Amino acid sequence: MRGRFLHYLLLLYTFSVALSAGAFNVDVDVAQFRFQSDTNYLEIYYAFDESQLSYSRGDEAFEGGIILHVTVRKAAEASAAIDKVWQIPHAVQDTAYLKNGNAVVGVVGLAVPIGAEMVTVETFDVNLHSNRSETSLEIESKTFHSSGTVLSDVELCSSVRRAANSTGSIFYKNTFEVVPNPGRVYGDALPSLNYYVEAYNLLTASRSGPYHTKAAVTDRQGNELLVKKRKKRRSGESSVEIGFLNVSSLARGIYNFEFSITDSIGGVTVSEKKEFYILGAGPLPGEITPKSLENLMAEAYGTMTPDDMNREFNTAGYIASDQEKDYYASFSAPEEKRRFLFEFWERRDPSPGTVENEMKREYLRRAEYADQAFSTGRKEGWQTDRGRVYIIYGPPDEYDRHAADMAMKPYEIWFYHELQGGVRFVFGNLLGFRDYILIHSTHRDELRDDNWEAQIREN
Repeated sequence: MRGRFLHYLLLLYTFSVALSAGAFNVDVDVAQFRFQSDTNYLEIYYAFDESQLSYSRGDEAFEGGIILHVTVRKAAEASAAIDKVWQIPHAVQDTAYLKNGNAVVGVVGLAVPIGAEMVTVETFDVNLHSNRSETSLEIESKTFHSSGTVLSDVELCSSVRRAANSTGSIFYKNTFEVVPNPGRVYGDALPSLNYYVEAYNLLTASRSGPYHTKAAVTDRQGNELLVKKRKKRRSGESSVEIGFLNVSSLARGIYNFEFSITDSIGGVTVSEKKEFYILGAGPLPGEITPKSLENLMAEAYGTMTPDDMNREFNTAGYIASDQEKDYYASFSAPEEKRRFLFEFWERRDPSPGTVENEMKREYLRRAEYADQAFSTGRKEGWQTDRGRVYIIYGPPDEYDRHAADMAMKPYEIWFYHELQGGVRFVFGNLLGFRDYILIHSTHRDELRDDNWEAQIREN
């Protein structure tokens, strides 16, 4: 089954690898959460490559999907305690564009009796039942209704981000959108291991002080390789514990992620762990060690003030995800910000394992140039439209600048000959103050207005 896990990373992140003929692989993972006194809530995470499916032509698209047949068994019982089937539809507009692969990730859930110990998931192609996959996973028999603090199972994720509401997402829970990683594979394409855990029974008569959490990655011998610790105040009977660890420094292999809570008064520790895998052309053992990571972080950020760090992260906002922005905003301690900034750039390092981070160096060099060349009376250069375009796409291959005249306001056109076959950006000084605003671009991800000249005409 581990081979299927390793194969999944190639599918999930659209590596250009063709599937073997006839292969039908579905990755499955599970996690239990608190529900009722006699049942737990079991989430079943699945992922498959849409190019593996058979499709039939429908009225508006090609239609396919999978069937999930889930059975849950208790110890020493011959018959299944639960036998349930889901049909997961999946449609594509054109089967000709499936050759590169695209992973479909999802989740289903059901209440299971306390004492359940085995989950079996059979998966079938809706249109071709001979395409099937089967996974059996042991689950721990546990109850979450107790007098002591307990943890849910660990859910390993590809991303966790705050969401104002569900907006119909199947991944929404407890104000977060939690996208699972059923294959539990990380590496070059996914260097950030995200996790989601729920803690219960935090408030009792004897528990009123803070508690400490620890997220750690250990090797097969139990040695801690990566660790993050936090001190937290009890604000409710339960809590959601989320976070991430940058695992890009790990060599290829099998590891454990462990999350624990320690009661600061009683000294009692509860923990949960889950196995995961590192795949890809990452560093070999010895290239980067936890000690050298700490040294590099101290060299990069040891002398920076909180204001310096805030400015650097704000400058990097053009490449930061919403999740990363939420994480950074939640930090108040300088040490947390230093570690986050270091890991932020490490995740984007094109040559992990070396001292120099070429991505960070070039990005900050462009931001510095933008400040020198495009600052206005009201904005720093990196905050302007010209600064943003320069930082993201680099210096243009050609400029075409036009000063103000009786008919036109000042404007300039930047040409990038190698970008998307050749694109241009048009900036106009519409309000003065040397703040040239992007009014048109032929780049497919940017603002387009083919009538842009109307904006710069003098009335």
